[in-house]
Amino acid sequence: TAGRGKEFIFMDCPDSGHDLDVFVHKAVIDPGSVEVGDTLAFTLHFTPDGKPQAAAPVWRLCGWLGEGEKIVFGEYVGTIEKLTAAGAGEVDCREATAKFGRRPTIYSTLMQSKGLDVGDVVAFDVRTGSKGHLQVAAPFWRRCPSDQGAHLAYPQAAPSLGKGKVYIGAVKSVDPAKGYGFIDGPAAGFKQDVFVLHSVADPSSLAPGQVVGFQVKFDEKDRPQAAAPLWRMAGWLKEGLELQFGKYTGEIARLGSVGMGFVSSDAIQRQFGRDVFIHSRIMENCELSLGDHVAFDVHVSGDGQPQLSAPCWVRVPASEVA
Repeated sequence: TAGRGKEFIFMDCPDSGHDLDVFVHKAVIDPGSVEVGDTLAFTLHFTPDGKPQAAAPVWRLCGWLGEGEKIVFGEYVGTIEKLTAAGAGEVDCREATAKFGRRPTIYSTLMQSKGLDVGDVVAFDVRTGSKGHLQVAAPFWRRCPSDQGAHLAYPQAAPSLGKGKVYIGAVKSVDPAKGYGFIDGPAAGFKQDVFVLHSVADPSSLAPGQVVGFQVKFDEKDRPQAAAPLWRMAGWLKEGLELQFGKYTGEIARLGSVGMGFVSSDAIQRQFGRDVFIHSRIMENCELSLGDHVAFDVHVSGDGQPQLSAPCWVRVPASEVA
C-alpha cells in the first residue's frame, strides 16, 4: 500500500522469509513517490519485537524486464550530474569510469519517461551501444526520496573522537575485491562521495545503505576521505528522535548471566565509578559481542547504574590487505 499523505507504506516481500508485510516509514521513503505495484529494493532489518522494516535507502525499479529475465540489483551506483545537448543523462560513477574510461549515459527517452533529473541517484548495470557509447542498461534502479519533513537527518555530531567532528551518513557502494567503498557524500554534507579505504574499514564488513559514523580528511585534490576508525550504527532509532553519534566510547569487556554485557570506559568510570551495563535485549538486537568497541550514550537506572542506550555504534575493523 502507498500514497501521498500517508505516514508509511507496506511492501509484500516473500524473500524476507517473514509472513508479515515489510513496514516502511516516511523517514525512509516518501509514500507519495511510489505507487501500488512498484518493485522496490531495500535492506531489511527487524524491530525488537521481530517485525520486518526497510532501511534507507530504498530503490525503485525503472524500466521493464524481458520475459524470463530475473530481477537483479545494479552493480554500479552513481549520480546524474548533467544533461547532454540531446537530453541524455550523464552519470557520475567513479567505479564505472575507472573500469571503462568514460562515463555512462541514460537515453533521453528514459530520462523523460521515468521523470529523471540532474541529482537523481541510480543503481545500474552498463552495456555498450552500437556506436561504442557506454550506456546505463534498462532496467535500472532510482533511489527513492524520503519525506523531508520526517527525514532522520545525518547531522554533524558533537566532537566525540579526537578533535574532529563526527559525520553520519550512509554507505553508497563497496568493492571488497578492490579494497574500498564510498559513503553518500551529499547526504552527509559533502559535494563528493566520501572515499573509504580498506585500511580504514574492511569493505566486506560494510553494505550499501548501512548508516555509519566517521571523521573526514582530505586528499591532495581536496576530495573527502573517511579517517579511521569508522563506526556502523547498531540497533534502531525510536520514531521522532534525531540520530546522534555516541558521547562515550569503550569496549565490551565482560559478559554477565542471561546474555547481559558490560562496557569498560574510562570516561564512564570517572563519572559514575562503574562499568556500563548492557541489557541482554540490547546485546541481541544490536548484535553485540565480547571485545566490540562501541560508541554510545547512556541512561541511568534508579540505583545510579549507567546503562547503554540503543542505538549505539560499533567500530568497523580495518583490513591490511585489499
